[in-house]
Amino acid sequence: MRVGLVSTFWVCCAFIAPSTYGAVNAVIGVTATVVNGCEFRATNDLSFGVIQQGLGVSAIASDPVVATIHCNYGTHYTISDNGGVSGEYFLSGANGQKIPYSITYNSSGSGTGKDTNFGVSATIVPADYDNAEPGSYSDTLIFTLEY
Repeated sequence: MRVGLVSTFWVCCAFIAPSTYGAVNAVIGVTATVVNGCEFRATNDLSFGVIQQGLGVSAIASDPVVATIHCNYGTHYTISDNGGVSGEYFLSGANGQKIPYSITYNSSGSGTGKDTNFGVSATIVPADYDNAEPGSYSDTLIFTLEY
């Protein structure tokens, strides 16, 4: 018996189609615009509390955080106020009596990109409250931030 070894050698050529026939580019720009912007949010009221007459000392209301300012980094701003309801910084009582006061605050700044505290101090001198009738007095200030 003759054993023959038959080898079959298959050579197969696979034709693989190219995945691309060429290349072209598209240029797409990516842009962003950061606009100036600010937010101004009231957080607390300013209160003189209870004022006792005859002590000869000024009544002071001070709060380092009556509002929060958030302006984009580098955005310059100014702050103004309306002088209260009368436009002249008066606390008004139910009886029509008025007590004058003065206020101080930082009226300008530049944005940091983060929240910044806005504080206000107010003062009533003794001569302005020593003859006031007992009761509650109030006013409403409107602050305006411009940028």
